[in-house]
Amino acid sequence: MIDVLQIFTFIVPGTVTTDLVTDVYSRDFTYGHQRWCICLVPYDKAVGAYLTLRNAVKGATVAVDFSFTMLNKVSVTTLSTVQLNKVSVTRRMF
Repeated sequence: MIDVLQIFTFIVPGTVTTDLVTDVYSRDFTYGHQRWCICLVPYDKAVGAYLTLRNAVKGATVAVDFSFTMLNKVSVTTLSTVQLNKVSVTRRMF
């Protein structure tokens, strides 16, 4: 199997950390013949980021390596990175 690195960039609205905002979803994007989106969930003064599989059939599981890097707009030298490998992702049912 060939490993392919692809980088997707998203700009997060500043309002995501306010009490007035609930979950924020990115536009869907395609990777590995699957449709995905990023879900940002604010809590306290932080933001949780979740990779969401959109189009898999119920019960299907996809293994993926991914990382999130958040750049602080106020202090551009401050980066927060989380990297996960061989994560099994299933379709989130809404």
